[in-house]
Amino acid sequence: TMALVNAYTSVTALKTRLGDVPDTADDDALEQVINAASRTIDGMTGRAFYPVTETRYATALNWGVVVAPDLLTVTTVKTDADADGVYETTIAADAYDHESAGMAYSVLRIRPASLGTAYYPLERRAVEITGTWGSAAITPPEVEEATLLIAQRLFMRKNAPYGLVGTTSEFGTRQVQLPEDDADVQRLLAAYIGGAVIV
Repeated sequence: TMALVNAYTSVTALKTRLGDVPDTADDDALEQVINAASRTIDGMTGRAFYPVTETRYATALNWGVVVAPDLLTVTTVKTDADADGVYETTIAADAYDHESAGMAYSVLRIRPASLGTAYYPLERRAVEITGTWGSAAITPPEVEEATLLIAQRLFMRKNAPYGLVGTTSEFGTRQVQLPEDDADVQRLLAAYIGGAVIV
């Protein structure tokens, strides 16, 4: 059986959106399209809306400041002063402050008393940050709505060969083209796109 993994909405919410889904018969299929929609949003925005532990690389703004979008917690900060790809210097945890103002804005700032003994080289990708990234909070409502829109379209595709779905009214049955791309999804995600990109 399928299971939701770091999903941005629930089976119950998708069933409510679809309106006519049996209680349990389609749960695996619903979980599959929710997972697919959630990972699609990760790809579209370049970020994860759940915590993930990994190492990322950043370019310092100046000797004392590195911007690290989506950084939740810090494990280690290392630098590569001679640009040889080896991060040989570890910056002590008491030499910098992790200033966070929400998911999209996080800064590692060298404390004034440590400047000189601790600094960020200015070469590209000279700062290595290992920590937890993403979002520990509730999924933003815009992200959940975009997930529902994508998952609904994906689920409806099973009854829509070649992207066409039949609709019945008092005038008979006709074929309607499912939209390939939803402009509402783009608008909902616009504020989140690219926020986690570190160059």
